[in-house]
Amino acid sequence: MALALAFLSIALMAVSQLVFKAASLRLAATSEPAEKPRGSFFAMIAQPQVIMALGLNGCAAVCWLLALSRLDLSYAAPLLSLNYLLVPVGAFLLFREKVSRQRILAILVICSGVLICLFSSST
Repeated sequence: MALALAFLSIALMAVSQLVFKAASLRLAATSEPAEKPRGSFFAMIAQPQVIMALGLNGCAAVCWLLALSRLDLSYAAPLLSLNYLLVPVGAFLLFREKVSRQRILAILVICSGVLICLFSSST
């Protein structure tokens, strides 16, 4: 159960990052280049996507706290690195962002480390 909460938290954080990106693209497409920074701040905060992403972050934090109450931090914390896989894959699929070969290699190295942590015995 604790591991499921940790993975749920990680997934919620990844989704929130993608929603933040969608909101920022929407704001950039609708704002004037000469717009005042203060005006763009309030326009950004008022977007439903930003509010949703903040809510997802809050839910992720609650799930993470529940997971940490049952898991060792030294075991759970490396799992957060899965966001280095989930966010670029989501950005590629949703926003057609390019992912270089070097980034793919780095992501594979990170995932290898996560797998080693996952299957290691705790002492």
